[in-house]
Amino acid sequence: MKHGKTHYGYKKHISIDRKHKAIRKYAITSAEVHDSQVFEELLDENNSNRSVWADSAYHSVEREVALPGAHYCSQIHRQVDTQTPLE
Repeated sequence: MKHGKTHYGYKKHISIDRKHKAIRKYAITSAEVHDSQVFEELLDENNSNRSVWADSAYHSVEREVALPGAHYCSQIHRQVDTQTPLE
């Protein structure tokens, strides 16, 4: 369920190499699997760029701490706080 609606089907998760413009790893999951459940299996130490770009579904404090220790640079988006007014 997402936003009160039931979704059926599959989701594709990919890890790409920006320099070589190639898919390095991929995973296909059923729709009920949260995006963050396949994060670690998509990391590729042979990727030419050590930056990890992902949407806010992949963000967690634990990942932000672990990625630099594994020599990755986190570029994971954070959830926007809609309760805080913009200045």
